[in-house]
Amino acid sequence: QGSVFMQANLTNSNFEGVDLSPKEIFSTSFKNEAHLNNLSDKDLIGKLLFGEQQIQIVFNEVRGNDLVVGYIFVNNFSHANLENANFKNANLRITNFNSANLTNADLSGADLGNAFLGNADLSNANLEGANLEDAILDNAILSNANLKCNNHPICLDE
Repeated sequence: QGSVFMQANLTNSNFEGVDLSPKEIFSTSFKNEAHLNNLSDKDLIGKLLFGEQQIQIVFNEVRGNDLVVGYIFVNNFSHANLENANFKNANLRITNFNSANLTNADLSGADLGNAFLGNADLSNANLEGANLEDAILDNAILSNANLKCNNHPICLDE
């Protein structure tokens, strides 16, 4: 959980059928820190948890004077070269692909729910049958990509 592949060269790699989705929710109690409940998730991560560690907060709640924070570790392929990578039928929920090169990648049948693909290059990528529910694709390059995917406005109806 929380594997970091930032800036890695993973050209032609094979992740077919792998399950990289988070499996466990961790929680930490911060004594006498209930007053921090109104901080943004980013500020909470920086102040209380792991600084730049790739985590996503899934809940925070006040218990008496304490703040309890639940979180998951996120896989990070940010700025990685994944040209020609095979992610067919892989579970990639909540994975960070920020600015990754996914040119010619096979993402067919992959679960990319809640994945971050902002600024990623998906030129010629195969997204046929991929689940993109709540995926973020801001400024992604989709030239000649197969967009017969599911659950996202970019997906073409079959």
